[in-house]
This record gives sequence, structure tokens and C-alpha cells, in this order.
Amino acid sequence: MSDLQELFGRAILHEELGQEVRNAVAYELDGLKRRDFSFPTDPADRVQEVKISALKVSLVGNHKKRITFEVDPKGAKDDIHDLIETALHERRLPMSMVRVNSVVIRMVFENTDGRGRPSKALSFRVSHPNSCNLKDSPEELIAKKYLKEWKIERA
Repeated sequence: MSDLQELFGRAILHEELGQEVRNAVAYELDGLKRRDFSFPTDPADRVQEVKISALKVSLVGNHKKRITFEVDPKGAKDDIHDLIETALHERRLPMSMVRVNSVVIRMVFENTDGRGRPSKALSFRVSHPNSCNLKDSPEELIAKKYLKEWKIERA
């Protein structure tokens, strides 16, 4: 980090910026606050369902004030957006005034190995700007692929 960046952080933002993470993947999560955000998948990937089970937002201009919405992971696909609409009155706090900081996505895969349950669930967290807890299991690699396709992961 340059001295100018360090001084800007202290003088203007009143924060220590910390070291810049090189080659980190960046995520854009604001589209996920829209009810009509879709999660298209290829049938070959055996994905039966994709839904948001938790969503953390912060106020635009004040990232230290946050609201977390969390629903039953096994509930309906639109539960998270129903909860957001119930909790946030559009006239008091329009969605344009919040940014999505973190999201938990639940993917349900068809189990094709013939053993155990008919489906397998994978839940993972993605946080703005550059954090994701996916590893390298076959299902997690599929989830990583879709983060790019859904344009959540920015190039």
C-alpha cells in the first residue's frame, strides 16, 4: 500500500486500510437483494434447488450499521425476500439505501451415488468484497462455477 493510500484512509475515512490482498476474487452481491435474481443451472450438474438462506446488509454510507436476515434453509425459495419486505418498509429504508455485505447460498444436489439420501445440500457464505468459504469438493467446484456464471464473482 502506498503512503498516500495510508494517509487517505486515516484522514478521510478515519480507518486503517490494512494490507491489500493481491489476486483475491471480488464478489458483487447487490443483485441478490432483488427478488427476481435467478440462479440458472445446467441439468448435468444435478442442481435441484438454489436459494438464499441468509443475507446481511449495511446502510449505504455507513457500513458499521448492519441488518442480518436469516430464514429456514429448508423453507421456500422466496422466504428471504418475503422477510426483507416485511422487515424493511420501502418508504423508511428503500432497498437502494442498503448494500449486500454477505450472503449464505444453499444448493441442493441430486445424489446419484445410490447410497444415502436422495439429495445433498451445500451451504456456503460469500462476503463482499472478496471472501468465500468454498473449498474443492465436486459440489463446491460446481458452486464456484456458478458464482461466475451468475456474475456474483467479478472478473
